[in-house]
Amino acid sequence: MDRAWVLDALAAPEIVEPDPSPGRTRVFRRIEAFGGRWLRVVYEDVGEERRIVTCFFDRKAGSKR
Repeated sequence: MDRAWVLDALAAPEIVEPDPSPGRTRVFRRIEAFGGRWLRVVYEDVGEERRIVTCFFDRKAGSKR
């Protein structure tokens, strides 16, 4: 996975939604360089730091959008 894709998703997400886990947020961004698939990044803010919990291409995200 390209680190720049993850940073782009965090900086300019197309979709933002709460994660079921308290204190976590999901952001989604379509990655055209990867066939237009949706990248999902789950993160939590810890003090001044943004901690990435997980990131992956979500096969179901496109059907929800």
